[in-house]
Amino acid sequence: MTVSYNLDVSSVSFFNFFRVLFRWRGSVWKSIWSELMIWLIFYYMVMVTYRFALDSEKREEVRKYIENLHENLDNCVPLTFMLAFFVTVIVDRWKNIFANIGFIENTALAIATLVRGTEPETVLTRRTIIRYLVLSQVLVFRDISLKVRRRFPNIDSIIKSGFLQEHEAVILEEIDCPYNKYWVPINWASAVLQKVFVEGKITAAPLFNAAWQEVKTFRSNMAILCNFDWVPIPLAYPQVIFVAVRFYFFMCLFTRQHLDMMDKRTTGMAIVDSTYDKFPEMRPDKFAEPAFAPFYPEDVIDSGADHALIGSAQSVTLADPSDQIDMMKVDINSPIVVGKTDSTTSTFRRRLSSAFGRRTRSHSVQHLGPEKLEPDTPFSQSMAPQRPYGPFELSNGFMSSGGFNHISSNGHLPKLEEEESTSVDSDATEVNTISPPSSHAPDPPTVPPQTTVTQPVFVVSRTISEDTLGPTSPTLPFNQTLENDNDGLGRMKF
Repeated sequence: MTVSYNLDVSSVSFFNFFRVLFRWRGSVWKSIWSELMIWLIFYYMVMVTYRFALDSEKREEVRKYIENLHENLDNCVPLTFMLAFFVTVIVDRWKNIFANIGFIENTALAIATLVRGTEPETVLTRRTIIRYLVLSQVLVFRDISLKVRRRFPNIDSIIKSGFLQEHEAVILEEIDCPYNKYWVPINWASAVLQKVFVEGKITAAPLFNAAWQEVKTFRSNMAILCNFDWVPIPLAYPQVIFVAVRFYFFMCLFTRQHLDMMDKRTTGMAIVDSTYDKFPEMRPDKFAEPAFAPFYPEDVIDSGADHALIGSAQSVTLADPSDQIDMMKVDINSPIVVGKTDSTTSTFRRRLSSAFGRRTRSHSVQHLGPEKLEPDTPFSQSMAPQRPYGPFELSNGFMSSGGFNHISSNGHLPKLEEEESTSVDSDATEVNTISPPSSHAPDPPTVPPQTTVTQPVFVVSRTISEDTLGPTSPTLPFNQTLENDNDGLGRMKF
């Protein structure tokens, strides 16, 4: 039964909660009050018997029995699981029944929109279609709802209510069908709808189909209601729930008694009482032995997998422990720190190579062209600190993938040889200093002689990369080719 209580909780008030809690009509109190009173009577009868009718020895025996029953009741009767499943099924059926209750408004709006005309016959046609649909609903509801059947106990009551006319009742009775006749008014409405379509009151076939779909949907909703009434929840489920709930509360007559229970379980008091300031004798452990090794089950050792938790880069060897690594300062605006690239071509090529399984190399220097250094060509630093560039790979511990056979064993690269060029030592460059102020007029400024300083030129031969996908090793930021490159070595300066 549906009871509306929205008005009681529509405003904020302290008493609204009690208005909802203690409502009688449709409430849980009205459903279980008789069973609750019977349970309370038996509960207090058990309590009086235990307290006053039994001696101390009998009470101790009963207490032990009830204590064991109390600890195992929830395991024997999983009432929470059973009720949750049953309530879910009930609520789902109730929701579907309400969703398919069948409201005539949608169908009436469709008929009024699609069946055009203001002539008396057209108006009567629209009214007749809607009346036939409501008549079908009345025939269904009076068979599945007791309240509707009280209103329409027979066909005569339906005729007097105006949903069925006398000549229609005669036709309905004359139909030879041993089953229900809910479909007869739907058939009449469909025939009338076809008639107005032939007469042109419905202007197009798609519009007729839309009107017919509304009629069919209304009939489908009525069929779903009949199915829920004809096929209820399997009888075994309500029986199991009925027996389980009543058995559970029968056992609660004893397990919910306030008996003289003795709590023998370990509690938090043991920390500050019986085990206070007590600890085992301290003896040397096996972990202190120099040759100690972890123990594993034999089957784990045979599998060869101990699943040690190590870093993803821990097994990569970049240098031997005895190697001396030269560290140098790098300009913060250099490409090594900034990590800029001139184009996206190199990134696309690296991704393409990785997708086809090609081995890629990790670089921190931008590529300026298809040139790369010869593996056996030495080089050194420029005036600005530079990182020793070279094609290094993580997989072989910073060893050259080309042919750096002349690199010394300690990982140092030999210096480049400078071309003969004229340069001036930095110590010989004149520097203007600030003299302390004097009392006499200062001498006219003397213009120092112009000194030409030539940057050192480093010779590095270059070759075209053998990799068709682009350079695979970093190149120095050369910016100019020597003008007098007679021998064709492709010397560059920076």
